[in-house]
Amino acid sequence: MSLVDIVIFAVVVAIIALAVRSLMRSKGECASCGSSSGCSSHGGEKSCCTAAESIVSGMEAKLSSHK
Repeated sequence: MSLVDIVIFAVVVAIIALAVRSLMRSKGECASCGSSSGCSSHGGEKSCCTAAESIVSGMEAKLSSHK
């Protein structure tokens, strides 16, 4: 392995470690997005994220308009 391979491998391992750390710290709760203060699913009132719903519905509308 050359030095470049070792550096790339170290960066990939660091990114994976940070991703696992983030998953472990979230404990299955909502992400701390900008909408968390007024989010109904953050408090346990709803089971789905309204921000994600709006993104998905916007993408579905764009896809259906291109057909």
